[in-house]
Amino acid sequence: NVDGISDDIWKIWEEFKLPRTPHLQLSTSRLYLSTRKVKYILCQCSSVLEKLTLSITISSIEDEKNGKKEEQQQEEHEVWPRLKTLTLKKWEDRSRSKAFWPWLWKRCDHLETLEVEQSGTSVQNLAEGMLAHMPNLSSITLGETYWCDYKLKNNDMVTLLSSSRKGWKVVKIRYTEQLDRTAKEALAKHFHTLEVLEVRECHGVYGDYLVQVLSSCPKLRTLAIQIGNPHPTNTSQDLRPTCLLTGILTQAYSRHGPVNSLKVLKIMVTGTHDTEPSVRISRLTNLETLWLGYRQPYVTHPRKLRDSLEMSLESRLDKLSGLKALKELDVSSMKTRINLRELQWMIEH
Repeated sequence: NVDGISDDIWKIWEEFKLPRTPHLQLSTSRLYLSTRKVKYILCQCSSVLEKLTLSITISSIEDEKNGKKEEQQQEEHEVWPRLKTLTLKKWEDRSRSKAFWPWLWKRCDHLETLEVEQSGTSVQNLAEGMLAHMPNLSSITLGETYWCDYKLKNNDMVTLLSSSRKGWKVVKIRYTEQLDRTAKEALAKHFHTLEVLEVRECHGVYGDYLVQVLSSCPKLRTLAIQIGNPHPTNTSQDLRPTCLLTGILTQAYSRHGPVNSLKVLKIMVTGTHDTEPSVRISRLTNLETLWLGYRQPYVTHPRKLRDSLEMSLESRLDKLSGLKALKELDVSSMKTRINLRELQWMIEH
């Protein structure tokens, strides 16, 4: 936190700490923060900086006083060669010039991973910077790591998803608004390059759309869809969104065959009592990680999934023994029935 750092100790930081800081997180609890201190810190560790996390609000209180000095700093530090990951938590700009964020984008030529948790002052400005100065971007994470009142808006997600120069390989969406048609269309444009798709607590990514994902992503290695409702208002409807996920296993593979590239599959299988899902999953011969339940974050005693695929031999669990590459099986929140037959099967396999 840079709130309490006085000008007197900048030299100490410069000499002993900043030049050796590959991972830097800057945050402020104050309403405003001048660009002078932020730029000074960033420029001092720019040669070794690999990961940068910002949660700041920029003001112009000291910008005009130090304009010439900052212009000289800008010329001295054109590109940060090792910066690969940038995380934007709170990123607002209340200055008159609105110059800080464009200044930062110009130094991100080697950036590979971008994480945007909230809608900042100018998402459009970030999108322009991505297209102009970030040619190596291949991974994007949209949304918070937990529930928050400042969710990323759909139009902002569309703008960012549409701003990759060579196509996204990794897309992670978490705790955002329900994806609308335009956001899905923006994501679909990257199916030819997509290798990882992870969605947590963002309704709208299930059913027919996931069938489209599975059938249109030839390079897909990871599909993780974890959607639940920890605070249901209607017990008869609390799992309705997740019930639609059953269609992935019964429709996608019957129409298009198994996805040979898939190594990680994390979904919920609910709304079914037949053995078909286990049979379909058994065809994914390259699977290394398989989650069939729902792991609720920050919940000490997760409730069981109603109407879910059962963890038992009657649900043809034994079919999974054909997955020779499987290293991890997670059945969190699923109904389980472990009798003597199941124990014997587990010992044998």
